Amino acid sequence: MEPIGDAPLLLVSPHLDDAALSAWSVLTGEGPVEVVNVFTGIPRRGFVTRYDRLVGGQESAAMIEERIEEDRDALALAGRVPRGLGLLERDYREGPLDLAAVAAAIETAETPCSGLVLPAGLGGHEDHLAVRDAGLELAGGVMPVTLYAELPYAIRKGWPHWVTGSDPDPHLDPGSDWDVYLDAAPFPTEALRVSTRILTDAEANQKLAALRTYRTQFASLNAGPIDRLVNPAIRRYEVFWSLDHS
Repeated sequence: MEPIGDAPLLLVSPHLDDAALSAWSVLTGEGPVEVVNVFTGIPRRGFVTRYDRLVGGQESAAMIEERIEEDRDALALAGRVPRGLGLLERDYREGPLDLAAVAAAIETAETPCSGLVLPAGLGGHEDHLAVRDAGLELAGGVMPVTLYAELPYAIRKGWPHWVTGSDPDPHLDPGSDWDVYLDAAPFPTEALRVSTRILTDAEANQKLAALRTYRTQFASLNAGPIDRLVNPAIRRYEVFWSLDHS
């Protein structure tokens, strides 16, 4: 892939919510952005997974169809229209994930772009790692790459103190948990340049409105009464890494 300077950013989201959860500031930025959701395949009819039961689903196929509509509604609040690549996510697959198939799907959906925005892989979810690694392979050390810290995985223990500017807690270092995943990634950590984006109150409220649009998912993502996504100390921050290819 060769970068085109005035082309859109290509924001690659593993699932139907990752872009809004973790890269709202990219979605609402001034430049053009194309959103690609990778795992949007409709599973076979007649079964429901444990997670889909948790969020009130009666059939997983119907749940994915509803989630696709939710995602369109949520991203419309940022003026974006997502495209789906139709691969089956982890809970619906009956065999191992083919990384080459993920790369081929992203490459097939490719439009001229100025850079790739990919999940960092925090939390180690198989689908997120596959999208990250496939995107890096396509970038080939030429295309600019930005990684985003995925919610809710990134904030299971809260943001690291250097994200929020708060005093460090001597007995809690969430950033050390991030390091476990970044150290295992297929790039040297010294090539990463981290940045924090702080949403204004209006931006954070707009993001929350978009997240609530994921009607079937919000209660689970918000951890019920724990209200982790509603908490302003959580939702007003987003973390990104630029990858230095030099």
